[in-house]
Amino acid sequence: MLHFLDAQEINAVIAINEFQQILNYPETNIEVLLRSSAQLLKNVDFIFSGSNHAMMLEIFNSAKRSFNASTKSLHLKKIDSGEYFPFIGNHFERDGFCIDDSCIDLILELTCSHTYYTQYLCNQLFAGNKKNIGIEAIT
Repeated sequence: MLHFLDAQEINAVIAINEFQQILNYPETNIEVLLRSSAQLLKNVDFIFSGSNHAMMLEIFNSAKRSFNASTKSLHLKKIDSGEYFPFIGNHFERDGFCIDDSCIDLILELTCSHTYYTQYLCNQLFAGNKKNIGIEAIT
């Protein structure tokens, strides 16, 4: 599949989330295979993300590992609630939902503005398809 993507007339990006899980694979050569395949590709770039900062550092900064010094690191911080609040409100409104400010506050409070949990909870509210979202839908 990687070689097929590379042969296309476009640039492709493959994003792998929770990449640190590669350390739990029973196969011992997965990192070597992925690194050696990836470095030959001209039209395919990779984004490796993970929530376990220490494990990601181990993969990409340890001289004993295949990916050592092969990437640029970017640490993303938690999204500020002040920026997250209008983002959530706009998405609900855009799709025809009615949600008041106290509900958005509650979502951010319950999830501690953690992106995974915030998106998960909002996704559940979207899937519930109740167009008027109140506190009872969130709790």
